[in-house]
Amino acid sequence: MPFTSHTRREQYTMATKSARREKSLERIRAAALDLFVTKGYKETTVDEIAVQAGLSKGNIYHYFSSKQELALDLLRSFSKELEQLEWDIVRDAECTRDKIRVGIRLFFEWVKKSPQAALYFFGPEGGKVFEGEREPPWSLGPLQALEQLFVRGQATGEVKEVLPWLLTLSFRIPVQLALDYASSRIECDIVEYVDEVAEMVWCAVRSDSAARDELLEKARAVEQERG
Repeated sequence: MPFTSHTRREQYTMATKSARREKSLERIRAAALDLFVTKGYKETTVDEIAVQAGLSKGNIYHYFSSKQELALDLLRSFSKELEQLEWDIVRDAECTRDKIRVGIRLFFEWVKKSPQAALYFFGPEGGKVFEGEREPPWSLGPLQALEQLFVRGQATGEVKEVLPWLLTLSFRIPVQLALDYASSRIECDIVEYVDEVAEMVWCAVRSDSAARDELLEKARAVEQERG
């Protein structure tokens, strides 16, 4: 079929509509994220999201059937961002110790770039989207990535055993630090903590009892602070 001026106009119209759609979605997501984090998921209304996004309420519902669908869309997008970090760099590191350090650095750099996303994804507001339902499977992605590092380390003899509770605690410490940074409870660059956190996790998974005790103590402090 020949390429006509009519075809060009159709393609231009489609490209324009697609660009407008993406721009509207970007504004909606940015407004929703800011309100969910600063005001709270349950306290935020679709009207408020529309006002902050500079769009009509009907425009919001054109893209999302409900506030919950919009909230879930945000969670999925942040999960995808975490999955798309350069994990090949982690796999290419020479040993498990280096893999842990590189992985934590990638995570902290993402937190530094997207503090509100980290606060929403790992904080309490993201959990309220499910109204008491069990944790969504996509939030387990980073934990599973950490587990794979430990399993590979066990295969090479670098790690003695992969204990489920230790895996959870090892993940909880960098996440809590991410939340502290995103909430402005720590003022320095979060990336400065990479070596300290990575070494603590490494010593713990190597069955260093002192490091495990320290990790457990930090986890208990985190639980008390949340409680």
